[in-house]
Amino acid sequence: MQIRYSKNEILISGTAQQMKLLQGKIESFVQSKKDKLIVPLELDYNPAPYEHIAKELHILKSDKNDLVVKKEFIILKASDTFLTSIKLNLPSEIDHVPYHIHYDWISFPEFLSQESPELVIEVSSFD
Repeated sequence: MQIRYSKNEILISGTAQQMKLLQGKIESFVQSKKDKLIVPLELDYNPAPYEHIAKELHILKSDKNDLVVKKEFIILKASDTFLTSIKLNLPSEIDHVPYHIHYDWISFPEFLSQESPELVIEVSSFD
């Protein structure tokens, strides 16, 4: 799984199988008493057309939802409701690729603020 990002947009990209694995990790995390989930990412790829790549995705349980870019890490602070929404909307069972969904403050004002970068989750291939 890869994360590319620029100032106003974060792209999480992976295969359908990787999205299914991420669904399972998020589901287990929501049901656990843990406060933090670290998802390691691929590191050797070109970020274009974005400016940067992330080394890890840090998912933190929080009452306040937020997306934060910290150097080479993406931090998703999320309520259980937001995490469940992401889990349910992860494109793991699809008929065609590429396929993507968007989380932004217009479509999901209950989860993201106007200052938050847009989150795009994309399936790039089936395997």
